[in-house]
Amino acid sequence: MAKLIELIKSWQWEKFEKTFGGLKFAVSIILLFTVAMIAGTFIESYYGTEFANRLVYKSLPFMLLQGLIFLSVILAAFVRTPFKSRLTGFYIIHFGILLIGAGSFITYYAGVDGNITLVKGEQNRTVMLYDDIFLMTEESTGKQISYELPFAAFTANINASYGPLTIKKYLPSSENEFIWEKPLQAYPEDSFIHSSQYLFFNDQMSNKLTLSLHPESNQFESMAHFDSFSIFYLPKNLFACFLQATPNDPPVVNSSDGQCTAFATYGVKNAANNNRPAIFLFGESMAIFKNGQWMTSSLKGNNLGNIPWMGLNVKLLTHSEKMVPTLRPFFVVPIQQDGKVISGTQKALLVNINGEDLWITDGAPLRAMVNGKPHRLELSKVKLRLPFEFMLTKFKMDMNPGTQMPASYESFVKLFLPDGNQDHHIYMNNPLKMMGFTFYQSSYFETNEGDFGSVLSANVDPGRPIKYWGSLLLVLGAMIHYYIIYRRKKENTKGAK
Repeated sequence: MAKLIELIKSWQWEKFEKTFGGLKFAVSIILLFTVAMIAGTFIESYYGTEFANRLVYKSLPFMLLQGLIFLSVILAAFVRTPFKSRLTGFYIIHFGILLIGAGSFITYYAGVDGNITLVKGEQNRTVMLYDDIFLMTEESTGKQISYELPFAAFTANINASYGPLTIKKYLPSSENEFIWEKPLQAYPEDSFIHSSQYLFFNDQMSNKLTLSLHPESNQFESMAHFDSFSIFYLPKNLFACFLQATPNDPPVVNSSDGQCTAFATYGVKNAANNNRPAIFLFGESMAIFKNGQWMTSSLKGNNLGNIPWMGLNVKLLTHSEKMVPTLRPFFVVPIQQDGKVISGTQKALLVNINGEDLWITDGAPLRAMVNGKPHRLELSKVKLRLPFEFMLTKFKMDMNPGTQMPASYESFVKLFLPDGNQDHHIYMNNPLKMMGFTFYQSSYFETNEGDFGSVLSANVDPGRPIKYWGSLLLVLGAMIHYYIIYRRKKENTKGAK
């Protein structure tokens, strides 16, 4: 071993090892690492954990920085060979650091980090990892093509092709902007394919609503339902039918020719039904059944439509006879508030099929024809199937006194295992360990039924034992190092006397 070391030292790289194994380089690289960690902490606080991982912790420069620290530790020990007993603690400390680095690499390469969402009474065994993936599934055969998307913090240009489909651009965090696009096909001049955007508002709230009859509008519908009323968006030529309507005889419209007919023609009486109020919009005009009669009004210009429920008003914001209303994603830096990301939660992917650009978001899969066959295109997370199932039986949350801020939240779960069922209680500092997985209480969400669901973080860390041993060696090496220094000082003191 000693001969091998002397042989290596005889090479022309002594300057290299002294530079990268020296104290100046070690201090410099540790300072850079500290600055990166501080920056990452602030970024995580303002923009969320995922953005901090993408920009700092799991970025190539940060990994290179850790690699240089690893190199510095190796060379720092190497330049202090052959073995010297007074440096025993130093060698042990550096070996411990190397073990921690090796364990961290194993965790990064072979570990699992994701989350599982639990709703009360429903079983789930799927862990959603943090890596994004594009899936293209042929509907008739189930044949699937997947493409793992880059773990980037900002817009990533990809330009990967699969036959007539090209994956062009990926937005890891985005919001939508409303735009009007030209239609891809020509339509007859007398076709009613108009679209409108309205503002519904009162003293307490305001809400934009876009409705469309255009056949190319796959993001907006021609009706909307709210708690107390429904909205129907109809061709503008049918507005004349409502002008002729009577309280007990709402219009019946023949969809083939647009002709109006009274309900009485069909022997139907008392047709008006106030059990669920309805608003009928015709682009630039509206009709409602109010005070026992049909009321119509124009929404052109600055005219407002009055709705007799909740004091609502409606204003026409934009209207187009032929253009297609579209929500187009654009990149934004995410924003976090009170521990939750409130902006930039949407991920988007731009693909091109036969020369046509199409946007796919993680909340809106797309159905498209590829090579003449219907395919489902979606943006999802990499999924991991557990060998057992979870079911949330109870979720408990305690609030800070006098506030609506949660002080703690806990999950009571049932596990369905091959050899039977088990009940477990998961809360902070009390994770669940099962079959190599560790599940921590992470967060919660409100369901449509007004109840709460639970989110557990799922973790597999194969490098953890190695990191534990490395940490133990760090402590042991430090103790030995300072003991040797103490003993030498004591011996020197005795010699001086």
